[in-house]
Amino acid sequence: MSRSPAIISARAKLANSRFEALDLRSADIRLADLSGAEISESDLSRADLSGAILVNARILGCDLTDAHLDAARAIGVILAGSNLTGAHLCGADLTGADFSQSLVERLTASHAIWTDALLSSARLWLSDMSLGLFLRTSLDYAFLDRATLFRCKMDEVTAREASFRYCDLRNSDLRSCSFEGASFVGASFTGTNATECRFQNADFEWAELAGFTYKNCDFTGARMPTNANPTFVPRKAAIPQVHVQPLYRSHADPAGIELLLRKLDDARREPASS
Repeated sequence: MSRSPAIISARAKLANSRFEALDLRSADIRLADLSGAEISESDLSRADLSGAILVNARILGCDLTDAHLDAARAIGVILAGSNLTGAHLCGADLTGADFSQSLVERLTASHAIWTDALLSSARLWLSDMSLGLFLRTSLDYAFLDRATLFRCKMDEVTAREASFRYCDLRNSDLRSCSFEGASFVGASFTGTNATECRFQNADFEWAELAGFTYKNCDFTGARMPTNANPTFVPRKAAIPQVHVQPLYRSHADPAGIELLLRKLDDARREPASS
């Protein structure tokens, strides 16, 4: 299908507009107001929507590969059927966002707000969601294998049957969350605290639980890590020294992300040039 050339620019005021089949590859759409707008079947790969207002926008069946939506105000945005592989969402407010049937692998989304977001069955492999705020977020059946959720806060999150295999959950705070049947194989919980969470039938095989504290949590039927200490070593044979390398993605530098968000906030305050 042929696509129309880009007609959306930085700081454009296009609330409640409708667009279809646009070519917005690498377009500069920073700080644009697209609240209530509908964009469908368009190519926004590598586009820069940093600081854009996407409140209640509908972005349907679009290509957002490697796009930048850092600090975007995307409350209630619907991204159904869109491809966000490799997208940047650092500091974005994604409250109530709907990612149904979207591709969301390898996100860079440190410091993002995921309150009431719908991520059920989402494939979030190798995503950086560190220092994120997850309040009543739906992650049922989601795949977060090798993702980093370093220092995240989860409250009343549902992640039943979700996969957190080899995921970085270090120094996180988990409260009143539902993880029934979830897989935490090889995940790291070092320094993490869980309060009143449900881990029934969850799988913690090979998980790193040193420094993991919990209170009033239910682990009924959960499989816990088993020790693999050698019981027999041939004479004069030395046990090999194994240096464990984490399989999860490294999280972004918090100071660098905070500096980026401050710059975008300053840019938002600046008056538009005539």
